[in-house]
Amino acid sequence: MIRSLFSGVSGMKSHQIRMDVIGNNIANVNTVGFKRGRANFEDTLYQTIKSSSKTTNPAQAGLGTSIAGITSDMNSGGLQSTGRALDLAINGDGFFRFSDPNKNYDDVSNKLYGREGTLYIGNNGSIINSNGLKLVAYQWDRALETATTAPAVTADGQIELQRIKVDPNTLQPITTPAYPIIPVDISTGMTVDEIVDVINTKTSNTGVVASNTNGFLTLASELNSLDGFRIGAIGAGIDLGTGLNANTTYSYDSASYGQRPLEIDPDDIPVGSIKFLNDGSVIGYDNQGNNLEWTDMEGNKYDSTMIKLFTFPNQDGLERVDKNIFTLSPSSGKEQEGVSGTTGYGTIESGYLEMSNVDLTDEFSTMITTQRGYQASARMITISDTMLEELLNLKR
Repeated sequence: MIRSLFSGVSGMKSHQIRMDVIGNNIANVNTVGFKRGRANFEDTLYQTIKSSSKTTNPAQAGLGTSIAGITSDMNSGGLQSTGRALDLAINGDGFFRFSDPNKNYDDVSNKLYGREGTLYIGNNGSIINSNGLKLVAYQWDRALETATTAPAVTADGQIELQRIKVDPNTLQPITTPAYPIIPVDISTGMTVDEIVDVINTKTSNTGVVASNTNGFLTLASELNSLDGFRIGAIGAGIDLGTGLNANTTYSYDSASYGQRPLEIDPDDIPVGSIKFLNDGSVIGYDNQGNNLEWTDMEGNKYDSTMIKLFTFPNQDGLERVDKNIFTLSPSSGKEQEGVSGTTGYGTIESGYLEMSNVDLTDEFSTMITTQRGYQASARMITISDTMLEELLNLKR
């Protein structure tokens, strides 16, 4: 009799917590990047009334229910177009990393992750989210090679520039997928201001310098910071000299790659404009149209920065902090960093925001079953009390 009474009490407590989770989900139905929670029940200790034998089964009475855990549903929400360049969404898995400027960057408690990409440029030029947390990225120098001797540019012609995907770990070119060759017309002393990326229909604002003031041929591009570039067929009368060679892959400066993740802090203030590419590269310009340089904590300057994405062995095990931010927990495992567009990490989409993944249909259906479960548990207490009353009346 008493067991059923306390089982009813445990049922009411568990269903109340479940209703709290549902209420929080519904309240955040329009919160950008919100991940719904789900309360899971488990039965509790069983009291053995009669042990089993070779011919009989055990007789055990359960003592109610409890909350096994509250799971975070990390499924992606729908993407909504905003048209704002500083709004970022992750199409697929992965999380942005943020850093609290009031804490030591290397503190474990400062490893903060989230999928809300409503970003702003702070008064010091930092890229921050709605709550003032700094967006974390990696920084290095773009692809840049300069001829050591002046090439003999004797006539107008054309070079062919082929984009080659480069493995960021080995710095070796990845032959697939094959990118088409981009023809670039050049003439003596001419600076090619733009080259068109026919894959993503994006335009580089630096492009190829055919011959600089010193007569040296230089190659640089912002189209994709992780791409190398291969010089293809050379037009009539164009000699690259010894500095740049045909059919040679040039990648970004390997010496500056592999720096630790850094808060994005442009060196030129005020910032004129910032553009995010799908691979996570960040291209910025000051008010005079010059490329922004990015400074790390040691004062080193870089001309490229890229947002990395992070996944976890058990992303459902991330611990919620507040304000759409998660942190590591023993069950989540260590973060695993990757580049946007690679398998398992999704892609970064500029001009979009990820909506909450709360489904009101599911929430209201679960609310009904939770309410009925709470009522049934309450009725169990009432019935058990009535039975106790009958027992006490036997004395009369």
